[in-house]
Amino acid sequence: MNYKNIAGHGRGGDTELRKVDGKLSHVSIYEAEAIDMYGKLGEALVKEVGSGTTNPVTGLPEYEHIFGISHGGWDKNIKPIGNMSLPDAVVNIASLGAIDTSNEEKGWLFNYKDMESGISEGQLFGHETRWERDRREQREQQEMYSRMGYDKSGFTHTDGEFDPTSGEFRESVEQYGNFGELLYGYGMDPDDKKFFDKPNFEKLDQMSDRYDLDVETMSTATGTGISNIKGQGDVQRSKANMAFSGSVGTMEKKATTSIWNDYNNQKESLQMDLAEGESKFWEDVETRYYDTMLQLETNS
Repeated sequence: MNYKNIAGHGRGGDTELRKVDGKLSHVSIYEAEAIDMYGKLGEALVKEVGSGTTNPVTGLPEYEHIFGISHGGWDKNIKPIGNMSLPDAVVNIASLGAIDTSNEEKGWLFNYKDMESGISEGQLFGHETRWERDRREQREQQEMYSRMGYDKSGFTHTDGEFDPTSGEFRESVEQYGNFGELLYGYGMDPDDKKFFDKPNFEKLDQMSDRYDLDVETMSTATGTGISNIKGQGDVQRSKANMAFSGSVGTMEKKATTSIWNDYNNQKESLQMDLAEGESKFWEDVETRYYDTMLQLETNS
């Protein structure tokens, strides 16, 4: 399984993967931030607040918080202690089960082990963490996408994951003229659209205009040819006696049919060329889109 699939099996808010004591483990976004910022100290925090159980699906260690998670107010066990930085707080919670919530200003300490109602994960760090900010911004962008009328329910989903077909991809971009609905479907930041090359719809219009011009030119030539055949038939009939008038009509009909067949064959060929050109255009657009998305994910 890839990273996304493995992380997706996390339980109790464990949406990320990080190494704890050298072992790949399921952790929450807040625990991941502590590990990213403070290394071994962060790992010590995670081991202290996490369950340390084994995930039944992946077999990896998991560190779901062992206290209840809520979004209520402060608990009676919060105590003022003076200023404390986040590194100091990491040491405290790893050793004492206590952490500063001062945002490095007022210095509040609580002992989560004595908490009855629990706290929100963001309060562990006493300020809006990077991950908490990202989650808030994600909610805001989803609300914005909804206001714009984007709806991912009409797209194909594979194993619960947004997985549009090429036809659905094209239909969405044609409808909105951009990748907005696709970004919404993949849960990406709307600001990421600046990294994607907007489809060159002018090129698509040029293909369609060229097709229309070629068909118009063929139609004119076909009409002229049929008119000439009819004119020649009228001349021959005026010179021939009644015995040969039927033969002239037959030849005229054959010549007209031949011209119509040539017209239909050429038009069908032009239609195939147009369809092939449009297909290649959208194939290139889709390829560039997913290449860019992969690059963004790799660099994030």
